[in-house]
Amino acid sequence: MSLAKRAFATVALAFAAASANATVITLTDLIDPNPDVTISGTTTAGTVKSYSFEHNIALKGYDFTKDTLLSALVTIRVIDNVKKESEFFTFALGAAPNAQVVDYRNINNGNVPTSYPLALAAALPDLSADGILSITLTANSGDFIFMDSTLSAQVDKAATTAVPEPASLALMGLGLSALALRRRRRSA
Repeated sequence: MSLAKRAFATVALAFAAASANATVITLTDLIDPNPDVTISGTTTAGTVKSYSFEHNIALKGYDFTKDTLLSALVTIRVIDNVKKESEFFTFALGAAPNAQVVDYRNINNGNVPTSYPLALAAALPDLSADGILSITLTANSGDFIFMDSTLSAQVDKAATTAVPEPASLALMGLGLSALALRRRRRSA
């Protein structure tokens, strides 16, 4: 292989390696209502039957036009209220047709927060589309207190393509021209 070809191959590999490095990062979004929200199957003063909110990882650096969402986990923390009755409740993650609906029964009594980690499966395309995941918590019977929700998303950040400066390109072109001229003189 001639010197010019080796030099060109080396430069091409260097540019390819510099522009082909993607990075996997974790983006986290916390929703923490203040005060905590009481959700009740029978609404009374100061309670709601359903509570909706949105996680937005676009505000944390997710670019749905370039990045790839690999996985996501939502952890919802609730606590039983003082009535200590049996609860039947639903968490709806995402929007139709990708909604992921999970039903639960009875939160642990004793004023101890209970965490419900939910790996996104059906709702992952909804989050991937724009970086926003809507969540609705509904009490079908009984009541509970919503404390907070944390979304952790694994994102493959798009590699930025390195664009060489004009001076670098000119210098590389001058070097390749010199190599070609040297080769031509040797063969003559």
